[in-house]
Amino acid sequence: MKKTEKKSKKVSKKKPKKVSIKWVKSPKYGGGLSQSFTTGLEFCLVSDKNHQCSPFMFCKDYIQDAMHGVVNSMDRSIYGFSYKTTQKHHPSIQKTKFVVANSSDSSMRDKVPCCLDFIHQIEESLGIDEKTEILEALEVTDKTPAWLKKYFKCSIWSVEGSDRWLISPVMISLYTLLIRVGFAHEIGKTFKETINNIMSGETKPYTNCDTTRLKGAIKGINIILKRGDKKVFFKTMKANYPRGLSMNDIHNTGGIVSFANERKGSESHRKLMERWHKRANKKKLSAF
Repeated sequence: MKKTEKKSKKVSKKKPKKVSIKWVKSPKYGGGLSQSFTTGLEFCLVSDKNHQCSPFMFCKDYIQDAMHGVVNSMDRSIYGFSYKTTQKHHPSIQKTKFVVANSSDSSMRDKVPCCLDFIHQIEESLGIDEKTEILEALEVTDKTPAWLKKYFKCSIWSVEGSDRWLISPVMISLYTLLIRVGFAHEIGKTFKETINNIMSGETKPYTNCDTTRLKGAIKGINIILKRGDKKVFFKTMKANYPRGLSMNDIHNTGGIVSFANERKGSESHRKLMERWHKRANKKKLSAF
């Protein structure tokens, strides 16, 4: 093992910190979504002041869609998802912030320290000082909306991380993938062992599609880990989320898998992708 690859430390058994989320009254927030799978980890965006501002979504790509809208102050919609500039609450761009839940996993609570250990190792590798926190976000009272009952056994967890994870559609796509993968991590393993074991089939992924997703994303993950996000992407979100990109560019070719395979959308997206890869100077990279 290389000196730069550190084994995970023992994780504290203290109860997780809590945060109060202001939930919407209706479970139909945002309308019906078209999604390729309907089990596993769900994501939901929240505002700086902890207001729910999106539906719960299995497809994490809707998060990068919303970010493009927030950064450019423009309405965005695709496959039943919509972000509107007129909505009362807006997703945070001051820091990376969303909640996650898995209604089919009653032991999700026990996996939170594993996810934290996994993502902290990666943040250490990237030199990210503001480490991710995962806070319990569901308090069951007589005022809790009835539609949240499906999450009572797994609870709901607020993920709060550095704004560096938001700097580009690729980075937020990578972060949401890593959070999902982290729930399959075991304390005592390195993050590389977990990724490689999921890709090889030795470790069962937390969400079924993640073996395929990791295999598709691994070249891009390697580029970002070896070069560093600051060298690959531009300094501002505006530069990395150009206003002229289409919803197809953002949703279907804007994530980590497309970045890894240089899959391009429109002409504007092609130029952006080429500039990112030129900055990465990937020809000199060693294998993951």
